[in-house]
Amino acid sequence: LRKAVAIKVLRPELSRSTAFVERFRREARAAGRLDNAHSIRVLDSGQTPEGGVYLVMELFVSENLAKILAREGALRVERALNVTRQILVALEDAHNAGILHRDLKPENVLVALGPDLQELAKVCDYGIAKIAGEVDDRLTVTGSQFGTPLYMSPESSRGEVTDARGDLY
Repeated sequence: LRKAVAIKVLRPELSRSTAFVERFRREARAAGRLDNAHSIRVLDSGQTPEGGVYLVMELFVSENLAKILAREGALRVERALNVTRQILVALEDAHNAGILHRDLKPENVLVALGPDLQELAKVCDYGIAKIAGEVDDRLTVTGSQFGTPLYMSPESSRGEVTDARGDLY
């Protein structure tokens, strides 16, 4: 296509783990359903003849929000509202598609200048997403926790079933 892309490759030693391979495939299925300016687009995924698993994604030269916050501290209110609005647009699209992110945190929000020289935020890493209609016994066990503890809703941290409100928390 003569288009620059990003290729995410699962390390060979992790490709032997069914859990890591499934997480990679779940990320492809979840993000592949999304076509939103504020979510990283997955264009293709597959497995090499040698067993390597990969995702082909849009190339978005950016910095994650965690690094920005570490370097700059708290964002100005106007900037914080702009980034938050874009994150909410991404979540609305995901939730409408039946996808719960379940690991929304600053590391999973990428920020860069868009073509109009305005700040553009995109949500990424749908590796532990819950996709409506998919059953995975490992993901529905009572008491299972998913996400990064510092950013988990109280319900999720208790291992309870959560819905879209958990992403908003």
